[in-house]
Amino acid sequence: RDDAIGRRAACGYSALQGEGGCEFNFVGIAKWNFEAGGLERTLRFPAGVVGGEPIFIPSADSTGLDDRGYIGMFLWDTMARESSFVLYDARTLDPEPVVELQVPRRVPMGFHALWVSQEEFQRHAA
Repeated sequence: RDDAIGRRAACGYSALQGEGGCEFNFVGIAKWNFEAGGLERTLRFPAGVVGGEPIFIPSADSTGLDDRGYIGMFLWDTMARESSFVLYDARTLDPEPVVELQVPRRVPMGFHALWVSQEEFQRHAA
């Protein structure tokens, strides 16, 4: 959200790197509490599943500076050889996604994303 850029946020999210790796094979998500000054919790993907870049998607009632919203990202199941797009609850980081959508083609793990609201999309499309 443009209105939250440069403002102090309560928390942030990052990917967890797998053991000994330096690729985009992230094995989970870390939630950082900026007010308390440390790691709040982690979510680890099932064995054989790696993820891309986690993106915070604020809910309609979020200020964009809190954890009311979702973490959206692409996952790759290395055993089933299938990609999916998932939304996790950003507040709880429950390992069960709120929703998981199968993607018909493999999405490269270096694929970057940006969440825009319907209003932002319409403004840029005009």
